[in-house]
Amino acid sequence: MWGDVLIDGHNRYKICSSHDIPFNTVQMNFVSRDEALLWVMRNQLSKRNLNDLQRIELVRKCEDAVKAQAKERQLAGLIQNEDTVKENFPERENSGKQARDELGAMAGVSGRTYEHATEMLDKAPEPVVEAARNKELSIDAAYEVTKMSQEQQAEISERIEHGEKPKAVVADVKKRQKQAKRDNKAKRSESTQEDSKVQLTLEGEPEDMTAETSENETSSEKYKVISLSLGTEFNRDYLVKLHVENLVADDCALFLWCSYQVLPEIFKAALWENWGLKYQTVAFMSSKELCILAIRGDSMLNDTSLPKVVESYEQERQDLIKGLTGNVPVCELQ
Repeated sequence: MWGDVLIDGHNRYKICSSHDIPFNTVQMNFVSRDEALLWVMRNQLSKRNLNDLQRIELVRKCEDAVKAQAKERQLAGLIQNEDTVKENFPERENSGKQARDELGAMAGVSGRTYEHATEMLDKAPEPVVEAARNKELSIDAAYEVTKMSQEQQAEISERIEHGEKPKAVVADVKKRQKQAKRDNKAKRSESTQEDSKVQLTLEGEPEDMTAETSENETSSEKYKVISLSLGTEFNRDYLVKLHVENLVADDCALFLWCSYQVLPEIFKAALWENWGLKYQTVAFMSSKELCILAIRGDSMLNDTSLPKVVESYEQERQDLIKGLTGNVPVCELQ
């Protein structure tokens, strides 16, 4: 008992009262309701045979009380010490990972499992939550359902309610989801190989060109700087047919932007040689992409301290190029 409030032994009290069985009570001393709640939580966690999700739900009910008690401890520490004292249990929004880990430890699970469980309890369909409570689904499997589409979640709920085993249902939907992703990726790859076209966007004159420029057709203007972006796709035969050599001046620089995954193929193909240029160095590089520099004729670089490490190429590429070559006409191929 805490004063007149029964805080533990509700079932025993009901049995004794129903059958006129004598019983004794023990008074507990708590300074606040939050402290009483925490005592009840810890007592139930130590005595009852609960599964992981049941323990997490119990801890979650007392989460606010845990935070309130932590603030009280912090305040007491601040009164004794003028220096700021770290909270014993920081609020989730201020230090989410640490709070998550400590809450998980109270429930006897990892912080990651605690976080997944609470998100699942909030977002998963009720049949999925019940399956997790009954240990027919793991917490992680139930959590994965929250990342699926509304249609997939509805299918899983309906099949569980019609008596199918939750674990088998979720596994089946996940398998189909993965296969659909593989099929879509294959289709995109096919589309890229068969239908991809490289757009030539020229800055100023002459008029825009197309990728189908023939060997006999030449641009009326020769460019001192060519900027070619390959991204993650590489088709050597198609790129050779661009005939970049018809666009470049006698003294020119080629900036070839590409991802690291196609880099071996690019060096093997040595596209610049097909276009009459020589490999020089790497001009720019970041964690995801780099830019190869090839030249023809005399070097026209203002800055030879290469390569330059940049955080992102999302910044204007022509600004990067002009920092090396000056304000000259640029032909940008994307």
